[in-house]
Amino acid sequence: MAELSARGRNGFFSNYLQALLAFKHLMRIGNCFMGMLMVVIGSFAVFQGDVLDHIEVIIPACAVAFFLMAGGNMINDVFDVEVDRTAHPSRAIPRGIFSRRFVFRWAISFYAIALFFAGLINPYSFIFALAAEFLLLLYELRLKKYPGIGNVVIGALVGSVFLGTAAAIDRWKILTVLGLLAFLINVARELIKDIEDIEGDVDRNTFPKSFGVNSTLYASWFILIITIVLFVMPYYPLALFSGYLYLGGMAAADLVILVGIYQSKKNPKRGQQMLKFAMLLALVTFLLGNWF
Repeated sequence: MAELSARGRNGFFSNYLQALLAFKHLMRIGNCFMGMLMVVIGSFAVFQGDVLDHIEVIIPACAVAFFLMAGGNMINDVFDVEVDRTAHPSRAIPRGIFSRRFVFRWAISFYAIALFFAGLINPYSFIFALAAEFLLLLYELRLKKYPGIGNVVIGALVGSVFLGTAAAIDRWKILTVLGLLAFLINVARELIKDIEDIEGDVDRNTFPKSFGVNSTLYASWFILIITIVLFVMPYYPLALFSGYLYLGGMAAADLVILVGIYQSKKNPKRGQQMLKFAMLLALVTFLLGNWF
C-alpha cells in the first residue's frame, strides 16, 4: 500500500512537472525575458548611469513586454494548432496537455495584466499596449493568411518593444533606431522560419509557398544586408553610440548574420537560430555601446 501511495505521488509530481514545462513552452518564456531585456537595454541606452532614477517606469514597462509576449505566443498556439500537429507535434495543445480554451483564457489574462501595468505608466503606454494586442489578434485572425504581411507584422511587433519603451520613458530618437534594426532582422528571420515550416503550413499562404523558397531566401538576405549596413548608423552619422565596444559588438553581430545567411539555404532552422543569436549580440552591444 505504501509503495502504491509513493507511486501515486511520483506520478502526480511527474504530471505536474510535465504540465509546468509545457506551460512555460506555451509562453516561450525565453522570448518573454528577451522582451524584458530589450526594455532594460533601451532604457540603459537612453539614461546610461541614471537608469535607476527611472526605475519606477522601467519595471512596469518590463512587465508589459513580458506579458504581451506571453499572451501573443499563447494566442499563436491557439490559432496554429492544426499547423502544429504537423510542424510542431510536441507542443502542448497537439499533445493534449492543455485544451485550446484553457490556453486562450490564459492568453487573455496575460493581455489584461499587460494593460494593467501599461496603465500604471501613462496613457500613451496603455494605448500602445492596447494597439499591440489588437494587432496581434488581427494578425492571427486575418493578416497571417497573406504572404509576407504576417512576417512584417511580427517584425513590427518585436521592434515595437523599443517603441513601447520610448512611450514609457518619453525618449524617441535612439529607441526608434533600435526598433527599426530589430524590425528588419526579425522580418528576415520570420521569412526563413516560413521556409522551415513550409510542410506544416497547410492553412497559410506563406511567402515561400507563394513565391518559392529561393525567392524567400533572396528577400531575407536582401533585408539582412540592409540591416548590416544600418548597424553603422547609430555610430555614424547619428552618433547615438560612441564607444569602441559598439563597433566591435556590431562587427560580431554582422558576422553571425552572415553565417545565418549561409546556413539558411541548407538548414533554415539553423539559419534563423543564428539570426536570433545575432539579435542577442546586438542587444548586448546596445547596452554597452556608450560605456567603453
